[in-house]
Amino acid sequence: MIQTPFWREEGRWSHIPTALCLCAFLFSTLGWAQNRPIEIKRANKGYYKKSDESKNRLVGSVLFEHEGALLYCDSAWLYVERNRVEAFGHVHIVQHDTLHLYGDRIDYDGNTKVAVATGKTVVLEDPKMRLTTNRMVFDRKDQTARYSTGGTIVNDENTLTSQNGVYYADFREFRFSRNVDLTNPRYTLKSDTLNYNTATRIATFAGPTEIVGKDGNTLYSESGFYNTANDQARFAERSRMIDGSRTLSGDSLYYDRKRGIGRAYGNVLLTDTVEKSAICGGYGEYGESPEYAMVTLDPIYSLYDERDSLHIHGDTLSYALLPDGSKKMRIRRGVRIFRKDLQGVCDSMIYTGSDSTFKMFVEPVLWSDRSQLSGDTIWLEMRNGKMDSLRINGNAFVMETDTLERYQQIRGKKMKGGFKDDQLHRMRSSGNGQTVYWAREKDGSEVGVNRADCSDLMMVFREGKPIRITFLVQPDAHLYPTATAPPDQLILKGFKPRYGERPENKSDILR
Repeated sequence: MIQTPFWREEGRWSHIPTALCLCAFLFSTLGWAQNRPIEIKRANKGYYKKSDESKNRLVGSVLFEHEGALLYCDSAWLYVERNRVEAFGHVHIVQHDTLHLYGDRIDYDGNTKVAVATGKTVVLEDPKMRLTTNRMVFDRKDQTARYSTGGTIVNDENTLTSQNGVYYADFREFRFSRNVDLTNPRYTLKSDTLNYNTATRIATFAGPTEIVGKDGNTLYSESGFYNTANDQARFAERSRMIDGSRTLSGDSLYYDRKRGIGRAYGNVLLTDTVEKSAICGGYGEYGESPEYAMVTLDPIYSLYDERDSLHIHGDTLSYALLPDGSKKMRIRRGVRIFRKDLQGVCDSMIYTGSDSTFKMFVEPVLWSDRSQLSGDTIWLEMRNGKMDSLRINGNAFVMETDTLERYQQIRGKKMKGGFKDDQLHRMRSSGNGQTVYWAREKDGSEVGVNRADCSDLMMVFREGKPIRITFLVQPDAHLYPTATAPPDQLILKGFKPRYGERPENKSDILR
């Protein structure tokens, strides 16, 4: 019933003798409406108008009820035939005791069940979120709330802003568009289109989206979802993760921010702009603290240089950042190397950033032009992206074939060489040095084969070919004519031509 009724007659307004008469009139009129009528539950004062369109003025602690929803306000107009309310001042709609809509003014249509809320601050709340805007259309039939003048949503530690938005109350899900920002203490997310569920706290997007962590770590994707509750994400369509100078990208990407782990699937690419390197493959992992990476499924490591680039393949490539800040990379099983002026194979390899050295293990071999270098292990040291020095440890062997398929051979316990302009320039052999050298005249005619034993010797190379051998101690040497040279003196122990394994180009390292 209407509380504290009073009588009033002014102009075309007519008084009512009692509050009971007013109520009887209202309910008899509203009873003709096709939809359930809006009911007056409470008001301090009430007026009604007899002529023209029937409408009622209610003032003071006004309360309406309509199909399970309550509408509170300071004052209101009730349009009887249209089944509509215009509510003013501290307007508040409550639905199912969980959904609350606040505004300075709310126009509510009882037939369409649509409420239009306006004011300096319009608020929609449920137990999981708070939406603030200045104009909102709330449709009780499909349980949607829409805004297009900019809105802010607060959900636990997440704050979202956008120009346009739709809230689906039954599913507790938002659909945002235009200038979407999501911020929390750990990162910010920017997108053009975003779906967000306030119950699960999962953000789903289907357009350009960037997520920037407080540590500077950046994620970019155009399709995927981010679970803000556990900081896990899954992205598609060439997504990427950027951490300083390093970028991990793939056809799809998984990221766990709490654990600092990223996984990429399909056409994986891990680049480092400072090191000028890249690792590509079919699957990759990246960890932030401590920093590490691993790439498998036909991975290739590339070290770029202005003139040439070094490419290395193995079954698995991985690296870790050491406590001193340097990088240690491992390449396991079936290592193959290609650079225009240097190729190689071995079973496994380690690269240490502290001394910029590639260490080759298990039957390693390198080729430069016609020369083949092998040993128990081979160390190749880089400097400023260029090859600087070479060490062959244990059963060191250098051979070079000429156009007549003669093999120049040098053998020793270990060898150490230097590069000049990325070309092998000189090499020193130490311990049990032996040589087989085919001597020729200036016109190319063959003189014979020189077989010498010398503990230490020096070789000079030009364009990858040994052009001079200097014996550093007195050698035991014999020059045999080609026709009478003993066969056992033409081949040194450890002689094993492996030119058939030599990669011919970058693609061939995947052979």
